[in-house]
Amino acid sequence: MEKVIADRLVQFSQQDCTVDRLVKEAMADTSELLGNLETRRTTLNTSRQRVQDQIDALVRGIAERRTVLKSMGKKIVELEEQNEHPEDEMLQVDLEIEMAKQKAVSAQSLTDSLTTLW
Repeated sequence: MEKVIADRLVQFSQQDCTVDRLVKEAMADTSELLGNLETRRTTLNTSRQRVQDQIDALVRGIAERRTVLKSMGKKIVELEEQNEHPEDEMLQVDLEIEMAKQKAVSAQSLTDSLTTLW
């Protein structure tokens, strides 16, 4: 059984186009995933910044006594709750990005291993 596996690995290492194709396919999937995750993170960050800007504007309004304090406090609490959601999602996206990067590195290591095996 070991001989069969070794022979198959040798065969793969001699077929550079097959290995290259497999790695390119894996890398394309990873690149697309990373692009989608980066876009999602940017969208979440923009949303979080928009909410933070609203919080800042409300705080300035309170300081300038332009609005009623009670309704402003309620609005600030609502906005802070909204602000937590994108931050949690951004952490999840960052984790997925790291996992995708590790997958890409693993694919490259596999390519290196298969092409330098013999």
